[in-house]
Amino acid sequence: MLLNVIAIHVPTILMDKQMNRLIKPLVGGMMAVILLTSCNKKTTPEDPLSTSDSFRASLTEVQIGGSGYYIALPPNYSITEKEGPDFSVYYFTPTDTTGVPAYSAGLYFGNYPSKFGPDSCKTDVLTGKVLHSTSNWTTYACDGKYFTETIAESKSGAGWNRMIHAFGGGTNASALDKTMVIFSTLRKR
Repeated sequence: MLLNVIAIHVPTILMDKQMNRLIKPLVGGMMAVILLTSCNKKTTPEDPLSTSDSFRASLTEVQIGGSGYYIALPPNYSITEKEGPDFSVYYFTPTDTTGVPAYSAGLYFGNYPSKFGPDSCKTDVLTGKVLHSTSNWTTYACDGKYFTETIAESKSGAGWNRMIHAFGGGTNASALDKTMVIFSTLRKR
């Protein structure tokens, strides 16, 4: 019985070795074609919305503390609140704190916001959205890091938080674009 099993498997093993010699170069060639074509795929410069549209689709709306405001965040981000005597600041940061985040952001709700961007960096003014209204955003580029901020009316109707200071930073311009997409989702219910 053992001889029959060996006799049956020996030709199968030889056949498998022959098939492997034929299949390995074929599979390797197909992988090379897939790799080369995917590396040549161009995205952002020709279609700047391609990244922001796919990024926007990945966001999930969450409530900002007990404020009545909502914002859409990436799935791996959370909100931390710091309360002051007459203001609240909400920080949006990655839930995994072991690495350096590509971007992070925050919102100040109160009556006395102030900009705190760096003084000696390249600055630019961009137009963006906050609470469905157009706002001018000051952006800063310093030593390979990027930062943006704006101050807008909160439209809250409450006495203690008439203004919003939205701010964010990133390790590159693309990361800063993501913070702008996040802020564009801010709304009051």
